[in-house]
Amino acid sequence: ALGQAPLQVIGQPLLQVTPAALAFGAIQPGETATSGLQVASVGTRPAQTVTFSLSGADATQFALGASGCASAASLPAGTTCTLT
Repeated sequence: ALGQAPLQVIGQPLLQVTPAALAFGAIQPGETATSGLQVASVGTRPAQTVTFSLSGADATQFALGASGCASAASLPAGTTCTLT
């Protein structure tokens, strides 16, 4: 006979991004502006296979720069990185 046992999840990954929105103000043609988001792994387990992308109607007007977050395969619990 097969027994049953409850499944217990020990810890979970959780990402927190701040600020919640970016405002670049008025940018003239040919000008650039840079801003950053802080990504914090606030869960009790590492966040695995972390990838970032841009989406939405004007996504092609923006680019992700090279940063620690952009190249991270995982983000250990209790650590942060900056996405620019």
